[in-house]
Amino acid sequence: PNITITNPALFNTTVTGATNGTYVFQGKLENNGCSPTTDLVTITISAAATVANAGANQNICGTTVTLAGNTPTVGVGVWTQTEGAGGAIITNPALPGTTVTGLTEGRYKFVWTITNGACASSAPSEVTINVSLASSVAIAGPAQAVCNATSTTLAATPVTNGVGNWSAVSGPSIAVFADANNPTTLVSNLKYGVYVLRWTSRGGVFCPVTQDDVTITVTQNANAGTDRAICSVNSVTLTGNENSTGTWTNVSGPNVPTLTATGTNSSIATGLIAGVYKFKYSLPAVGACVATEDEIQITIEAAPSPALAGADQEQCQPTATLTS
Repeated sequence: PNITITNPALFNTTVTGATNGTYVFQGKLENNGCSPTTDLVTITISAAATVANAGANQNICGTTVTLAGNTPTVGVGVWTQTEGAGGAIITNPALPGTTVTGLTEGRYKFVWTITNGACASSAPSEVTINVSLASSVAIAGPAQAVCNATSTTLAATPVTNGVGNWSAVSGPSIAVFADANNPTTLVSNLKYGVYVLRWTSRGGVFCPVTQDDVTITVTQNANAGTDRAICSVNSVTLTGNENSTGTWTNVSGPNVPTLTATGTNSSIATGLIAGVYKFKYSLPAVGACVATEDEIQITIEAAPSPALAGADQEQCQPTATLTS
């Protein structure tokens, strides 16, 4: 571009009016009739480079991060690593939004520097990347049918790059885990009913938690209860296994009473008379557990006749005869 040479005859003259760009000047020396000598000099005028901004610090889960430096309007940028484990690979150091691969658990620092010819960035900019590694996805294992037992062994997949933990979501009792961090732990204190148990997988602090549920269906052999003898009633309540869903039926007795269901495991028998009755409680097959049944004997005793002690007596002797 056009400029002004202040004093072309001065060996160290100033030049004014220069703008960004490249200039070539020629110096010439003459002495009377001798041939002149010349030489060229190149002057490059650079603008101040764009101020570098490495972007916000990041907390990530994984082995790859995308950096977020600013795009220079003047100059070119370059990424360098200043802290963190070796093995990190900056895919394209000149790209503001380059990816970095090969990260491991820990803290990394990267610096974004922008220069333009002889002009450096006002100051390099640094960004901190905190890295956590994800654990394996939680897998709680297959659903189970537990037959006439109060415990079972769970079958979750072990967690890699993290820790696993069992917890109870629902069920008819409080499930007790022998070791809640063991994927194949024994769970006990089970009762008749359905349990939902959860296996949770946790990795690094910046990684999401994953969870998976397993259903445990617990059944028991049918239990109609303990035989009873009852005095002079015309109805009785029959109750089977707690939390179960079964069916009550008449087996035998001096007459055929009426059975009315009052719950999933209970019925009331009415119309009873004195004598011995048998009732049966039946539970259906559930999954791998077979159907079972159990009987209870109810004895209805007739009420005794009213007691009559006889008339009051007055005796003038040391003995008396009592007549009922």
